[in-house]
Amino acid sequence: MAIRINGNGASVDKYFMLINTALPYAKQRFTACHELYHLLYQKDFKVSQNNAGLFNKKEEEEYNADLFAAYLLLPEMGLKELVPAVEQQVDKITLATLLKVEQNFLCSRAALLTRLKELKWITKKTFDLYKNNVVNSAIEYGYNTQLYYPTYQTELVGDYNLKARELYDMGRISQAKYYSLLMDMEINVSQEVYGEE
Repeated sequence: MAIRINGNGASVDKYFMLINTALPYAKQRFTACHELYHLLYQKDFKVSQNNAGLFNKKEEEEYNADLFAAYLLLPEMGLKELVPAVEQQVDKITLATLLKVEQNFLCSRAALLTRLKELKWITKKTFDLYKNNVVNSAIEYGYNTQLYYPTYQTELVGDYNLKARELYDMGRISQAKYYSLLMDMEINVSQEVYGEE
């Protein structure tokens, strides 16, 4: 999810992004790049729910956001560096190379296959051949599989915590509300305040 609040010339625009960490790590990265497009480049953008990775041409801005994410995560020059020249020909890419690229760019198989199809390195036939059994193939080739699973990590990027504290210090929110905001960030208030372990 992404939100942009326009400053209307009087102040700077405010940006907010929330990524669901119950999604596989590769999907989280794609979603973050997708939402960056909405926040930084889409005109008259206010809010979006997660439609990342669908590559739905019927929804122009969602499609543009997906393309932006794919280009950002999988730049053509980087792909040309990692993929042997012989495998850059139509439908010549191997599973071993796909796995190497996925692991290098920390991207999902779906995003990679979509990008390769867009570059005309693969057809729908090869896309369909490699789109399934992603985790098993990574294991068979000796790769770590963390990329394909949710992280369930809470990570705070930005100044949400500082803004919450500022509101509390100014008396604009109660201590209970401040602690509630800290708990939203998965900060264990009782452990931190009372020194419990």
